[in-house]
Amino acid sequence: MMLGPYEEIYRQIMYRLIDSKTRTRQRLDKSNATDNYILNTMRKNLFYDRVYTAVVQSFFKDLALYTNHPVVDPKELADAFNQHPDADVLDSIDHMFNMLRRRSQRYENDRIYRWVSAILDVLELIHKYVESRPSWTDPVVSIPVQSDSLENSDSYVFVQKYRDSFHAYPYLDFDWNGLSTGEKSFLNMFSRLYTRSDSQVFGSNEKLADHVVLLIDEGELYFHPEWQRQFVYNLIRFLGVAYGRQRGPQRKIQVILTSHSPFILSDMPNYNVNYVSGGDGGSIVTTGLEEDRQTFAANIHTLFMDSFYMENGTIGEVARIKIDHLLRDLFKSKNVKPEDRKRMKKTIDLIGEVVIRRKLIEIYEEKFGREDGHD
Repeated sequence: MMLGPYEEIYRQIMYRLIDSKTRTRQRLDKSNATDNYILNTMRKNLFYDRVYTAVVQSFFKDLALYTNHPVVDPKELADAFNQHPDADVLDSIDHMFNMLRRRSQRYENDRIYRWVSAILDVLELIHKYVESRPSWTDPVVSIPVQSDSLENSDSYVFVQKYRDSFHAYPYLDFDWNGLSTGEKSFLNMFSRLYTRSDSQVFGSNEKLADHVVLLIDEGELYFHPEWQRQFVYNLIRFLGVAYGRQRGPQRKIQVILTSHSPFILSDMPNYNVNYVSGGDGGSIVTTGLEEDRQTFAANIHTLFMDSFYMENGTIGEVARIKIDHLLRDLFKSKNVKPEDRKRMKKTIDLIGEVVIRRKLIEIYEEKFGREDGHD
């Protein structure tokens, strides 16, 4: 990580943070305390050390990239951090940020003032959430989402402050309680795309160009089949709203998708599809299907067979082997015991594919005669 003039103060802060985490961890590992208050306090301190470490790393990386102003003088930062050598490292970091906020206000640098103020606000809110918990067992802070009054909720305030507290280097991981993997995947992808819309602040706040190439690798992964079916439609609608312009020429957006889903393929004209197959010599890319078969609005089962190299059919492998064994027994067995005939009949009755089941019934009845119960 290249931090230029901020390298030295960054190393000083990180050294003390690592030392603090190490000592807290050692005390926690060696502790025989049965007092929950003492254990919770040590766990909380360890969590605070981790949070401040992430904040400091993000802050200095952003500082090296986006700031060029005398208000952020590395010597002033070092003096503020080291002003009280015996103070707790977290208090020293708070002192440094508060000094920087005062200096930015004096220099009338609104951008740095808002940035550093947001950092301090986020740290204060995290402290509030942590201290409100009666016990502490894992490094997770739960923030309730109040959908009925979202803009006045603690969760909304926290997220807005957090977004203002970094430029290009986010430092917290967010997750949702009670959502399926597919729902999380949906939210993560579309929210990530939304961060680059003109209305959002991101990194250096450079807007997207007039021509955009968007690469999405298996964006439908973890989606329910119905969501896969709607994926391309929802993506087109979303990009038109998020990246569209109210004035001037509209952006031109080219989307390149990779997918293993026939639902995605059925929304694509054949001339916009490339097929990749693997082999001993590497990947093989082809530009169309055999016999010029079309993909747009094609039957899903046909696409599975023609476009996804399903040489062994579209049923599960257990079922395929079971049917193969059944056919072998029907054709090769001569003296079949009653219990084996019963087993064959039961297997045939389980088969959901009507064409396969009827053909097997036909073979079975030719060999053993007709039995009641077969359709």
